[in-house]
Parts: sequence; C-alpha cells; structure tokens
Amino acid sequence: MSSITSTYLLPAVFLNPVLLLHTFNTILSRLLPVTTTSSLLPGDTLPPSLPTWGPHPTAPHFDVHAHDNLCWSYTVFMVGVQLVAFGRVSGAREAGRERRRKEKLRKEEWQREQEQEQEVMAALAAETEDDYTEEETIP
Repeated sequence: MSSITSTYLLPAVFLNPVLLLHTFNTILSRLLPVTTTSSLLPGDTLPPSLPTWGPHPTAPHFDVHAHDNLCWSYTVFMVGVQLVAFGRVSGAREAGRERRRKEKLRKEEWQREQEQEQEVMAALAAETEDDYTEEETIP
C-alpha cells in the first residue's frame, strides 16, 4: 500500500482553487471584518450558528471575479502551485519505484550468490564423498 505522501489525494483536496479561495476569504473576514454593506436584506436575520461557519455575510475580501486581471492572476497562481505540488508527488513516486527496483536487484543478486555458494558446497561435498569412497575400495 502506498503512503499518503505518494498519492495525489492531498494535493487534489488541499489545492482545490475554490477551497483555497474560501479559506482566504474566511481568514481575512475574521482578521479584518468588513463593516460596509451586508448581503442581507433589511429585516433579515441569520440563524444563530451561521455566522460561526465560514466568512461573514459580506462582500468577500478576495473577490477574483470582480476584476478580470485578478481572475487570470489567481488562475495562473493556482495552476503553478498545483504543477509544483503534483511534480513533487510524481518525483516521490518515481523515487519510490527506483528504490523498489534497486531493492529487487539487490535481492536477486543476493539469491544468486547464495545459489553459487550452495553449488560450491555441494561440489565440495561430492568431492569429499568421492575421496572417502575411493579410500574404502582400496585394499
């Protein structure tokens, strides 16, 4: 079974552009609350638990759709980050394959050496056995 660092699961989940954008906006809305217009209509109220989940119901701090240049910049940034992350995972997977291949070659070499040693021992044993049988047949 492959380790979690050699799968594409973590980069795929944590480098999701929408998840990152929502996280940025949540953090910014907690650190720098906006006191401008609310997206609620006058008289509307939020359920008590809603403000604790996600950003406050205001305009997002980092609205990538507000400006075309910001949208393209965010897209290029996310593609770059994902390429780097997936490249690192691919590198880790390739290194793991290379390590397993070397281990397999080392094991096969060790087995060949063991077989050669057994052949030499068998030849010595056969030679020694022949010496004993020759001595017994000579009167």
